[in-house]
Amino acid sequence: MIGYLNGVVKYQSQAWLILDVNNVGYKIYSNFHGKAGDKVEFYIHEHIREDSNDLYGFDSPQEMEFYEILLSVSGVGPKMGLAILTIGSIDRIKGAIIKGDTTLFTTVSGIGKKVAAKIIVELKNKVASRTDSYLPEEAGEDSDLVEALEQLGYKQIEILDIIREMPEEIIGTQARLTWALQRMKK
Repeated sequence: MIGYLNGVVKYQSQAWLILDVNNVGYKIYSNFHGKAGDKVEFYIHEHIREDSNDLYGFDSPQEMEFYEILLSVSGVGPKMGLAILTIGSIDRIKGAIIKGDTTLFTTVSGIGKKVAAKIIVELKNKVASRTDSYLPEEAGEDSDLVEALEQLGYKQIEILDIIREMPEEIIGTQARLTWALQRMKK
């Protein structure tokens, strides 16, 4: 199984490229935006079926791992998974899953509300459990609050739900922590 390739882009189309690795050309489906002659490296997901053996290339092992998590959703194939990665950063996509935001996913061609909801339902716990160091954009200035609540044993998904409910007039980490703890006890 191929896990990593490093070489020079020989040809690039919209959806795939040919990567020359020591005079062997590999066709790789990728979101890479460069040009022929660029020296690049890819972490590879190899998708093997009865009638094909396709390679999908990613910039980092984390991006490849998240792609493989997307593929675990029934109805999400390799090309749709790759298309999902074009809608934003991994953190943004994970944030949409945790928040239950289907609108981000429906921007991908071929994904309607039903499939978007399915992605969220099937991945919410997987994403929350694999995001120990993940701090969504929405936590922003509440990173100290998130860290304090995590140290008290609360899960990020619970913490982010509380942050979204918190009134804007509560200002300061200590006041926000007190409000969150009172709310979480209920």
